[in-house]
Amino acid sequence: MEYTYIGCCVGAYYHAVIDKVREKYKLNFISDRKLENDGITEYDGIEVIPRAKIKEIENTVVIIFAYDLAVKNSLMEELQRDGVKFIFATEIIGEIGSYTGKEIKASGSNGKFQSGSNIVIYDDTMPDNITISFGGGNSKVVIGKNLIVSRLSVNMGNDAECVLGDNIQIVGAEFDVSYANLRIGNDCLFARDIILRTHDGHPIFDKTSGTRINYARDVVVGNHVWLCANAKLMSGAKIGDGSVVAAMALTSSEFPSNVVIAGIPAKVIRENIVWSKDTTVFFDFDNFLESKKFVPLRS
Repeated sequence: MEYTYIGCCVGAYYHAVIDKVREKYKLNFISDRKLENDGITEYDGIEVIPRAKIKEIENTVVIIFAYDLAVKNSLMEELQRDGVKFIFATEIIGEIGSYTGKEIKASGSNGKFQSGSNIVIYDDTMPDNITISFGGGNSKVVIGKNLIVSRLSVNMGNDAECVLGDNIQIVGAEFDVSYANLRIGNDCLFARDIILRTHDGHPIFDKTSGTRINYARDVVVGNHVWLCANAKLMSGAKIGDGSVVAAMALTSSEFPSNVVIAGIPAKVIRENIVWSKDTTVFFDFDNFLESKKFVPLRS
């Protein structure tokens, strides 16, 4: 049976993956409400047809070019209601998907899992409830030993690397990594609602020259770093060993070891500190040497 293929929801993601989709499918039409509303009859060399006409064409398969989950669900519900077959471009590409730690360990072998050109290197102690999503290609995630997680989402774009060290404890965090690297050292403690991003999500340009001003940059968290609730490290942030990032702090700057940083934008508010993973819920020490989990000073 010969099908008519219609590309639906064109935008940034369409242009990111259309070449790979064309290797398998030739689009006969484009359907996009914005193009339709603007009176555009041709896009990317392909005829634009009204959304309402899709269900009138026999043997139609709609290829949904959407990455945002809410948009994908909305289009899926509409096409299902009209009885139209569809497939997501993400399925065609084959290297895009979201996987739990449990799924990765079940499908992987010898500590390695591959999704297209994307790779996860993991230890057997990787938690089942971690979620790793690939939205592009040529990216790598490395998970160290003894990661303890209540909630962690790792969202990878293109040409990126995310490396988590050993003995990290995370209450709740989201990592967004694309076109740069995120590196987290050993023995770190992340509280709830932590966000680490190597990129801003959208490009910003100088209005006069048109020059891009917000490129992706590496984010580096040293060993034995404590990120308190709602802390946010943006592209370019670097936190030295043994430091504390206070609650609600926001930064894209570099900081030395053994300091407390706080504020928006964050700045050093205390130097020459050390901290312990012992909780003040149960202990009220007066001296660091009393700590049951004494951490030697690092040179």
